[in-house]
Order: sequence, then C-alpha cells, then structure tokens
Amino acid sequence: MKLTEWVQVRGENRAAPSSRPASRASRPTRAQIELEVETRTQSEARQDGDPRGDGKFGAAPLLALDPALGRGLSRTQRARAQRELMARITVLRPGDSGSELFRTGLFGALVIDGALVRRVWTDRGRSLEVLVKGDLLRPWQEDSGWVVESKIEPLVDSRIAVIGRLASDSLCRYPPVIEALVDRAFLRIRGMATQAAFHSRAGMDQRVLFSMWHLADRCGERVEDRVRIPLPLTHQMVADLVGAQRTSVSTAISRLSVQGMMSRTDGRGWILHPESARLLPSRR
Repeated sequence: MKLTEWVQVRGENRAAPSSRPASRASRPTRAQIELEVETRTQSEARQDGDPRGDGKFGAAPLLALDPALGRGLSRTQRARAQRELMARITVLRPGDSGSELFRTGLFGALVIDGALVRRVWTDRGRSLEVLVKGDLLRPWQEDSGWVVESKIEPLVDSRIAVIGRLASDSLCRYPPVIEALVDRAFLRIRGMATQAAFHSRAGMDQRVLFSMWHLADRCGERVEDRVRIPLPLTHQMVADLVGAQRTSVSTAISRLSVQGMMSRTDGRGWILHPESARLLPSRR
C-alpha cells in the first residue's frame, strides 16, 4: 500500500463511527501517526531505489532508546511517556554528512550509540569535540559569530534519536525528563571545560594522555587491566582535540607508545595501558 492510500485509509478508520470506543492506551498519538507517515515515506523511498532512505530508520519511544531519561517518573507517568515521547531514529555511517541534525525546528538530537565528531573552524583555528552515547546536541544553534564553518561527522556507525517538534510539545508534561536532558547538556559543557583545562598543560605528552583518559571515562571499555577506546581517531583528530599541531601530537604519541603507555588496536582504536594510569592526577 502506497503512502497516499495508507493515509486515506488511516483517516477513514479514525473518522468512522464505532459503537465501541477505542481505549486510550490503544489510540495512536498525533506524534506516533506523524512518525509512522514519515517512516512509510522512507520505506517507499527505499523501494523506489533509495536503499538508505536518507539515513533514517523509523521511530521508537524516547524512553526505550534511553531509559535513564525516565528515572524521575512514576510508573504511570512512564507508561504514558512511552506513548507520547516518540523520537525519529537516524543511522549515520562514516562518510555521511549529518545534515539531518542541522535542521531547524527540532528540539535536539541524542546519541544512542556510536560516536560522532563535531569540527569547528574559525578564521585562525579549529577544534574537535567527540560526541558519544548520551550526549545531547543542537547543532543549528551552537555556532557563534566567530565560527567560519562547522560540521558533524560519524566516527563509527551511530544511532541518533532526533527529537522533533511534536515530541518537544509533549515534553512539557514530563519535567523530570526535561531535567534529565538539561543534565546531559551540562555534562557535555563540563566535559568541554575539562578538555580546555588540559590545553594549559606545558607537556604535550600529558595533554595527549590526559585527553585520551578523559575520553576513556566517557566511552572506554575495560579489557583485563587495560582500557580500550573503540574509536578510529587519527593523529590529526587527536591534534584537533588537544589544540595542537599534528606533528607535535604524533611525536608525543610515539613517545607514549615506546614507553608502554598507549597503543593502537587492530581496529584502529586505542589501548591505554595500566602504566599510564599512574601518571594521571588525582581525581574525585
């Protein structure tokens, strides 16, 4: 059934009188219907020869994608929020532009799994931020007048929950979810402030090592006595992350590798060895 036929049938079914009213729990919400229409549009696009469907991958309840957002809700509130707070899922793969995330009118985008890099260029400099699971972003309003260009690129296959206008209207009924999303935004701000503090370290080796451990705190995987960062960060990316020239960073990485502090994995990720943890400053 094509989209136009489905919408007509859907409308007739909703408008048809019935002697037995549907229960509130079984009625689709406006947000669910709009997302179902868009999902069918994507499906038809793939059938007509667009196998990727512009990167979109249907829709799902926001709290199913990120259950921690609903910790402050009662059981009744959570059940209602599962129906009302719907998010569109976008799958981004290395090489995709991420332009979907720059559309205005969205509430925000939440990284469900995978990782992205956000690059920013000014007239005389550039920076890089790594976005991982749980990070909330609003790319269309993050740039100041100093920014010449910015882009978001997937490092690995990544699922993003795009929170649209209808879902943002429903969010007003769930203050604990809004508070949890604000917490995510401020955690990201604190992470960037911590990264900026590393830039003041005099030694390049320390800047690189501290930055990699800071990233490991956010997305690292413990493998026996080591920590693996499963992200294919190049030397240039690490240089942009720490605010330095690539040649200086490559030299620092070579020294740290010879000293047994860190190494590359077969999948182009990074391994932090236990010896490097002893060089870290005390943390709370």
